[in-house]
Amino acid sequence: MNNICPSCKKPFIRNHTPESYLDENCFDCSFWLKKITMPEEDEKRRVIVAGQHYMMGANTSGPRGFGGKRFVINFNDGRTVETCNLWFQGEISRQFRARLPDNARFIPIKMEKMKMCDFFDVEDWMIIGPLSEDLSEEEKNQKQIEDDFNQEDDDTVV
Repeated sequence: MNNICPSCKKPFIRNHTPESYLDENCFDCSFWLKKITMPEEDEKRRVIVAGQHYMMGANTSGPRGFGGKRFVINFNDGRTVETCNLWFQGEISRQFRARLPDNARFIPIKMEKMKMCDFFDVEDWMIIGPLSEDLSEEEKNQKQIEDDFNQEDDDTVV
């Protein structure tokens, strides 16, 4: 039996679990409508860049999004966050983009710093502070000392 989705007006068949659907909407519209009505406590984990939707997960020893690749994310609200567990959820349908606008941008990571995260590397996802161009001269010097120290650790062979 075909249904007509009230959001996109396309016919669809309910072939997923009942909880996959929101009201009488098709699976795709239900998916994005659930993202729009996401609980407030999950909002801080939502990452939308260039119309692409991602969610940050906890950095655990289990499977991780993008195989554990490290991401640095600058949110429009001023937070800068580092995570090694970012899950891609798809390109937001055009009809929902106004209700799910971009809220962040990815910060490029230098190739030598682009290693995979270790299990103990990052506490879930963590706020790492302002972007380097927002740092005072003293903070930049301290950051350079820390970076040099960390680089020496990376070069050490055990």
